[in-house]
Amino acid sequence: GENQEETNANDEVTAEIYDVNYSEELEKNPKVLLSSKEEMDTYLQTVSENENDMAMVTAMSDKYDEEYFKEKSLALVYVVMPSEGVTVEYEGSSIQDNIITVQYKVNELEEGTVGATVMTASFIVLEVDKDITEIK
Repeated sequence: GENQEETNANDEVTAEIYDVNYSEELEKNPKVLLSSKEEMDTYLQTVSENENDMAMVTAMSDKYDEEYFKEKSLALVYVVMPSEGVTVEYEGSSIQDNIITVQYKVNELEEGTVGATVMTASFIVLEVDKDITEIK
C-alpha cells in the first residue's frame, strides 16, 4: 500500500560503522542520542576513556561541528561481538513517532574458522533529524 513508500523514505538514513574495543561501561547504555556538539564531545570522552582506539573520536570530532547539530542529531548504537572477526552490518532503519528503529545483523565467522575469543564492539552512527527522541 501507500505506507510502503513512506517507510522506504526513512531508509535513507546512512550509517557509519566504527570498530572499537569492548567496554563494559559503554555496554551499559548501548543506545545514545546526541543532540549537541557538547553532548557529543562529552560522550566521546567516555569512549576514549573506555577503550584505546581513538580513530572514531578523531573522525567524529572532525566531521560534526556546531553547524551540523543546528539541523540534526546523531544516533549511536553500540553492538558487542563475541569474538574477533565477527562483523556488524547495518541493514537500514525506520522511523515512527519520532522513534528510530535501527536494524543490523552480526555476521558470524565462517564455518570452521575460529576467531580469538576476545569481545570486540562496533558503533553504528546515524545522522538523524532533530525530532528523533528515542532509538530502538
